[in-house]
Amino acid sequence: IPKGVFVITYFGRHISVKGYDILRKVGLKLLSRYPNVYILCAGKGDLENPQHPRWIELGFINNVDDLLSQSNLYILPNKETYFDLITLQILRAGIPLILSSTGGNNYFKELPKDMTKGLIYFDINNQEQVLEEMRRIMDLYEDDKIAYLEMGKSNRLLYETYFTMSKYVEEYTNAIESLS
Repeated sequence: IPKGVFVITYFGRHISVKGYDILRKVGLKLLSRYPNVYILCAGKGDLENPQHPRWIELGFINNVDDLLSQSNLYILPNKETYFDLITLQILRAGIPLILSSTGGNNYFKELPKDMTKGLIYFDINNQEQVLEEMRRIMDLYEDDKIAYLEMGKSNRLLYETYFTMSKYVEEYTNAIESLS
C-alpha cells in the first residue's frame, strides 16, 4: 500500500450476515470514484472477493494491531450481531468507525454523545447512506485533519473509559458483589 492513500479496513468473515456483501458493493463504488482509496480485508468466507488492484485480501491474519496502524477508517457492516469484539480493537486503535445500526452495535448509542463522535452509524438497507458517510470521513481526512483526528481520539477515550481490562474486572466484580 503506497504512502499517502486512504485505507479502509474490514477484518471478519466474508459472509452476508457480517455485511461483507454490503462492503463489496460500496467498496467497489468507492474504488471506481477515488483513485487514492485502498480497501484492506482479512478473513475468509462464502462470498467471492472483488477483483480490483486496490482491494487487498489477506486471508486469516494474526497481526491485527499492525494492520490497524495503517487504517484510516474501519467499516463494520454487520446485518446481525451481539457485540463484535473487533469494535474494541478499533476503539483501542483510535480509528474512526462506520458501523451498522443493528444488534450490539447499538449499545454504543447509550454512551455519552461527546464520547462517541468517532462512531458513525448507517442503515444496512441504505447503501447510499454508508457511501455518503465514507465519503464524508474521507473529505474530513483531506480537508480538516484536526476534526478527523478528533474522531479517532474520541474512540480511544471511549475505550479507555469503558473497555479496558481493569474496567471489565471492576464491572464484573461489582456484578458478582451485587448478587450477595
